[in-house]
Parts: sequence; C-alpha cells; structure tokens
Amino acid sequence: MQIEGMKIAVFDMDGTLLDSMPYWRKMTYDYVIRQGIRPTAEEEAYLRTLSGMLVANYLTEHYGIPTDYETLSRDSCAGMEPVYSAGVPLKPGARCYLEALGRQGVCRALATATPARLALLGLDGADLVRCLDRIWTTDALGGWKGETEFFERLCRMAGCAPREMVLFEDSLYAIRTAAEVGVRCVGVRDATNVREREEMQRHCLCLIDSFEELMPPAAET
Repeated sequence: MQIEGMKIAVFDMDGTLLDSMPYWRKMTYDYVIRQGIRPTAEEEAYLRTLSGMLVANYLTEHYGIPTDYETLSRDSCAGMEPVYSAGVPLKPGARCYLEALGRQGVCRALATATPARLALLGLDGADLVRCLDRIWTTDALGGWKGETEFFERLCRMAGCAPREMVLFEDSLYAIRTAAEVGVRCVGVRDATNVREREEMQRHCLCLIDSFEELMPPAAET
C-alpha cells in the first residue's frame, strides 16, 4: 500500500515500532497489586486497553487509588528500564519500512508518551535511532496525544499541512485525536487493542499487523 502525499511519517513507539505494550500493561497490573487490590479478570482485560493518563484516571475513579499520571509513569518507567536495556522485539517489518521511507525522502519522526531518557534507551536497544530524523516526546514538548493542540503543534514544527502527516499508532485515543485535526492514520494491531479495533478502523486508512503490508512490491528482475 502506497500512501500518497505523505511528507512526514510520525510513529508511536510502544506497541507500534516496539512490541513492548505487554510489558507496560504488566507494570500497571503489578502497581495495582501493590496497592492491595486484585483486579477481576474483566478489570484486568480492561486495564490492558488503557494508555497514558487514561490509566491514572481509571485507577483513581474505579479503585480510589490516589495517583496521577506522573506518579504512575515514574513507577512504570523504573520497571521498564531493565526491560528496554535487555532489548525489546520490533514489530514485524518496522526497521525495513523506516529504511524504505528514508530512501523515499520521507521525514521519519517519533512521537511517544514515554519519557525521553527511557525512549532513547528503548530505541537504542532496538537499533532504531539511526532510522529516525526527529524524536519527539510528550515530556519534552508538553501536552499529550489526547489533545488536538499536540498534533497541531507537530504539524507546525514539521512545517506541513495535517494531511501531509501520517500517524502510525496503536492507541485509539491518539488516533481519534489526530484524525480530528486532519492527520491521516495507520492503525497498528496489538494484543492490547483488540477491543478497540472496530473504532480504530473508522479513523484509519487501514489497520496492519506488519509494516511489510505497506512496502511497495519488489521490482521484477
């Protein structure tokens, strides 16, 4: 599948380029357990669908755990540091697709809610730093991917119209927000977004299991 008019490709990291979401979800589950709460099977399944601020909000509203995004993020990041250091598998075809975009002259950017220091650790462990032209993190830029202003700002920083930006993302809330601005989206299937895929499809050009699905056909010899 060729995406026409794409000047900049913006990739989420966890669950999109790196197959790391199960590790993050385990950190959230372990955090709840340490508060003396054992989620039901249904609650655990729902927790696995939440990202970023949505997790903190759910823990406070549903369990009454007095936490916020910053506190939860610090706790989870501490647990993820050895995971990233050991190396996390890439999503299928991720590196090849990034390299192909580079050859085509498309700007390749990362936009992640993972704090900058930890994101660089994960990218370095996966040998992806060399495949990216820009690295944006929400802690460095401010805001989050659930706000339209965040994507409007990315477009201004990239010097492009919203339609010239394509977001590759596994989280529904970010896809939905980017689409509101006019940014086109490609959804990445992950074990943690099974329940959201029907709505993701409504906001995306397509949903993929592998970046190989986006690669141009090999030239005949």
